[in-house]
Amino acid sequence: MVSCCSCCHLPASKDLDHLFINNDLAVSLWRWIYPLVSPKVTLHSHITACLWSFLQDSTTHSPIGFASLYSVILMLWSVWKNRCSRRFESTHSLAGVIINNIKSMVAHSLSMLQFKVDLNPKDLHILMWFGYVPRYSTKMLKLVRWIPPICDFSLNVDGACKGNPRECGGGGCIRDSQGNVHMDFFHFYGVGTSMIAKVRALCDGLRLATSSGYKLSIIHSDSQVLVNSICEKKMLSWRSYSWWREAVSLISEPGLMSHVYRETNQLADALANFAVKDKYDKVFRGALNLPYSCKGSMTIDKSGLLNVRLIVSAKDTRGAVSDGETAIPSGVPRGAVHFTSRKGGVSSAGMLFKNVESIGAEMDVVVTACSAGC
Repeated sequence: MVSCCSCCHLPASKDLDHLFINNDLAVSLWRWIYPLVSPKVTLHSHITACLWSFLQDSTTHSPIGFASLYSVILMLWSVWKNRCSRRFESTHSLAGVIINNIKSMVAHSLSMLQFKVDLNPKDLHILMWFGYVPRYSTKMLKLVRWIPPICDFSLNVDGACKGNPRECGGGGCIRDSQGNVHMDFFHFYGVGTSMIAKVRALCDGLRLATSSGYKLSIIHSDSQVLVNSICEKKMLSWRSYSWWREAVSLISEPGLMSHVYRETNQLADALANFAVKDKYDKVFRGALNLPYSCKGSMTIDKSGLLNVRLIVSAKDTRGAVSDGETAIPSGVPRGAVHFTSRKGGVSSAGMLFKNVESIGAEMDVVVTACSAGC
């Protein structure tokens, strides 16, 4: 490209590096985005090498890495659109308008994502300065325990599958309000899926309670999908239809089904795993004939001891948002944005996005056009 740049007050020879790094609009945008740039990223004087460094050294697993890479992509697209508007429509956008548009799009994307990487105070301060509120997952400890029925009896059921599909089995127990075990069972089902094992275990438990004359006041399962299926009377899959239909017919009220945490359903889980391990069926009364590996869970539930559950919840960060001039926040080096040159850099902008399909069709148009010349 030998023509003069139409985006600068003082026209200069135009090439890819000048268009995306050195023209007046690009300088303003790079100065604004500089605090987001990771120290690992090298700002080369060649745009292709610079973007290659961004793709290699920026991590999208953290909020600031995602914001940095996404902002650079939007910035380059905005520079290209502004160049085309100046050349073919005699219009242009101010740097402040472009910055506000980029901030709006990045903030919207951050609000839809949830990150697992914790933020350090410096990165959090930078994101807050830009007006971004990332959401990240936090882990909390919750104490849970098995709650006995207020009246009549409760049924706990669970299924186990060593692979999906692989060998599977189910188990369950009927207990009273004192936590005493009245009946237990475990059945081996052969090859199947985990959901089939859970549905069959529920069906077997209901059969056992009905045939033995136990009136159930609540039915516990640690599968939210199964509980919703029974309550809403929506079949899970045709493979489990026959057992699902029988289970629905044996439940007098859909409200009897209740979801519980896995930690409070350990006895049924231990019985189901025992069935898969020993590969046979058994029904027995009381707790004396329980397998040795299941007695610990029974004792914990009956004594009312608490179990610890790790809960992952989503939180976002809140703080003051600055919409003033583009001053560098505290903790970030001040001064001009410096680009270093490197010989033997990437020669074609098209190579840069060869394996980056997620950038989108619009950016592909920019790269293709820039490779052909402005």
